[in-house]
Amino acid sequence: MILMKPMSIVIFYNISITHIKGVDKMTLEQIRTFVAIYRLGSYLKAAEYLFLPQSTLSHRINQLEKELGKAVFIRGKDKIRLTEEGKGFLPYAEKVLEALDQGKRTVENIKNGLMGKLIIGSSISFSAYVLPEIIDSFTEHFPDIAIKVVSCSSDEVIKSIKDRSFQLGITKYSITDSQLTFKLINSEHIFLIVSKDHPFAKESSPVSLEDILDQPLILYPEGSQYRETVDFTLKQLNKPYHVKYETSNLELITHLIQSNAGVSFFAPSYMRKALSSKQLTKVMIKNNPLPMRQTFLVYRKNELNSPDHLFIEHITKNHQFT
Repeated sequence: MILMKPMSIVIFYNISITHIKGVDKMTLEQIRTFVAIYRLGSYLKAAEYLFLPQSTLSHRINQLEKELGKAVFIRGKDKIRLTEEGKGFLPYAEKVLEALDQGKRTVENIKNGLMGKLIIGSSISFSAYVLPEIIDSFTEHFPDIAIKVVSCSSDEVIKSIKDRSFQLGITKYSITDSQLTFKLINSEHIFLIVSKDHPFAKESSPVSLEDILDQPLILYPEGSQYRETVDFTLKQLNKPYHVKYETSNLELITHLIQSNAGVSFFAPSYMRKALSSKQLTKVMIKNNPLPMRQTFLVYRKNELNSPDHLFIEHITKNHQFT
């Protein structure tokens, strides 16, 4: 059976009963009782089917007839029959119940991941280098859920969640905000990332920070959250350093490291492909002072829909980014 769109409920109401006097007082229970009595042919059978006393059924039909202004049944000795008015009302009553049943099935399908749409706001670097693998595995489990990804800064993700532009976001940090929930989904050590041809790539033991800072550094531009973390850490240690290249383009950073133009501090998950292909090497930092790279889901707790819940459960259970 082809499922009809939820809006069909509105269409059926418009076709069938909006013109009926007193429709605002008509209830679905009355309509459901009317259809059950017609299909089963008697009040007794309908009462048994609906698990209701016959007096309740009689009351509902009396109220329905009152609202319609006409009787809907002719009560004979052998079987209940429809009046002409009842025959006219029947197809519309059946359509209303059919539309509601289809609406319930649609809700259940969305709940079970058989349809629906997932909208994710994600920090730019995460959406480019970590999220694709997560989406691939999510789609394997829920192929019928449509997905939209909005890539922007963590600041913009948080603002959009607060503005209700979308309901689920991925950020590099959390803030204290009573309206929002931040769920830590990953915490990853920062490594020194170097070319496979760099002398540090051959080191089997951690490299000291002093030796690292003698190298030309490739970092994000000043003002970025990543750069502020590195600058704050090194200044607290009173360590001089030289930044040779500044860019927020991770592909360019990867290229520069591969070309042996400098070294950089990064969480390995953001350079997984280059590390897997052995073009880059991650090197442990001795007494590493850099804070771990954290990733958070952010949302309004009571405003998530079923696809949101499915994605949160999936990413929590199935993914470690390291």
